[in-house]
Amino acid sequence: MVRRSSIKRGRYQQHLSRNGDAHAYQGAICWALLLGGGAYRLGVQMKRVAGPVSLPLLIVAIGLVAGGIIFFRHHEKELEERAERAIPGPLVGAP
Repeated sequence: MVRRSSIKRGRYQQHLSRNGDAHAYQGAICWALLLGGGAYRLGVQMKRVAGPVSLPLLIVAIGLVAGGIIFFRHHEKELEERAERAIPGPLVGAP
């Protein structure tokens, strides 16, 4: 328990400020360990999940790209007409 006389003399405040730096460093170390450890664990879990999921995701991505290419080639004239109706005339600075 802190005595009133020591508070009046400023001894208690000096005690806090002297150990305040140490507490700040301890807090910073705890935060760094918690966040770093959490990021490490998340990375481990992502690697564990990414192994079986990566091949199906690659297949889906290739399929979506191929589907997009086919769609845009099939609807190219319609898309050009819609764009011309939306912004008529030549574009400034276009080659």
